[in-house]
Amino acid sequence: WVIVTTFGVLLALTIVGVARVEFETDLIKRMAKDNPIRVDSRYFSEHFDGTNYVDIFVETPEANGLINPELLLRISAFQKTLLSLSEVDKVMSIGDLFNQMHRLFNPGDAKGNFQPMTKEDISKYLMMFRMSGNDELKSMIDADNRTMRLRACLNNSGFVAVHRASQKALEAGQAILGDKVQIEATGIMALLGEWLEEFIDGQKRGFIFAFITILIMMSIALRSITGGLWSMLPNMIPLLFLGGYVGWFWDTVDSDVIMVAIVAIGISVDD
Repeated sequence: WVIVTTFGVLLALTIVGVARVEFETDLIKRMAKDNPIRVDSRYFSEHFDGTNYVDIFVETPEANGLINPELLLRISAFQKTLLSLSEVDKVMSIGDLFNQMHRLFNPGDAKGNFQPMTKEDISKYLMMFRMSGNDELKSMIDADNRTMRLRACLNNSGFVAVHRASQKALEAGQAILGDKVQIEATGIMALLGEWLEEFIDGQKRGFIFAFITILIMMSIALRSITGGLWSMLPNMIPLLFLGGYVGWFWDTVDSDVIMVAIVAIGISVDD
């Protein structure tokens, strides 16, 4: 009974470990710590805004829709919400420039209060920015004042983490800005993260399909469903314990690891 009890406890811990497995692909962490690409990435993260970000576009239904003080206040609240996310280090947008200009031209009173921004103020600030000849403004707001971009700098270089952060941003933006504006999150890492999650889901379905197919084949070969199930145990238990181990002791599991399980269960046919 000692052996049976020990096996049962280990099996229970293994099942919990499998449930803890988080799949992720981080190309930077695949490289050695002294790899020039990883060193450069670490330098930019420590001294600048990093190399990982999500661009969030806010589009109004009509031209000059962004010249709206109420909407800009909501966008400012949206930025604060983004900054509260653990994955976000910094958020930049045209709204930051508006606020800086407004504080410069409208000094606060003794209590530090500022006058609310008006449509005329926003139009004036935009005209001043465009007359300055700064091309950076073109990447923050379009010529029709209809679409603007917010850039959220992230502290995680994992594809899945970036994609999930972009989804959180979309949900927060929709809740704060409402249905009158259209919000879209994009960026190469966010797109790769979405594709990666679909790829992992496909691998999981492939593993289940391989297991069922081999089980049917073994049941036919042994002329017994029970015999087919028993024949799969010696091959499944090591995979189960492997999944439990990585679930307990690894923070994330590279998406390529699941290929090992698919190949391993295919070898069970030869056993």
